[in-house]
Amino acid sequence: MYKNVVLSVVIFIFLVSFAATSEKESKDPVTGIELVFVKGGCYDMGNTFGDGDANEKPVHEVCVSDFSIGKYEVTQGQWKAIMGNNPSNFLSCGAACPAEGVSWDDIQGFIQKLNSRTGKSYRLPTEAEWEYAARGGGKKDKYAGTSKEDIIEAKA
Repeated sequence: MYKNVVLSVVIFIFLVSFAATSEKESKDPVTGIELVFVKGGCYDMGNTFGDGDANEKPVHEVCVSDFSIGKYEVTQGQWKAIMGNNPSNFLSCGAACPAEGVSWDDIQGFIQKLNSRTGKSYRLPTEAEWEYAARGGGKKDKYAGTSKEDIIEAKA
């Protein structure tokens, strides 16, 4: 239903490697994409803090296997190196800025070319993998690395 919708300004194209290794971090020699290993486990997925949207309920236990996820968003430079173009709206930001302004179909084309060029099997993370990684491997923190709102506000 949403696959042709252009993704938000700061697109989070984090890639997942099918062949996760237990190395804490790795770097693809072809693209420079850095991956971080995430040890699989189980967690409560959804609106566990009672302040989310209705579509985040019911909270339910989900288990994910080990995986490696991109340490950073795919950059405009990495996108251009694979696709030969840069569709981003914020071109003046530079090659190190996140790629943005692309559709789900564009991302699938990127992944297909990336896999062909690297000989690896990258894909987008599932919703469960993304939430698990964002929660620090299933921790019960509300924000990445903490549940303390004052720490988040101080960093903003």
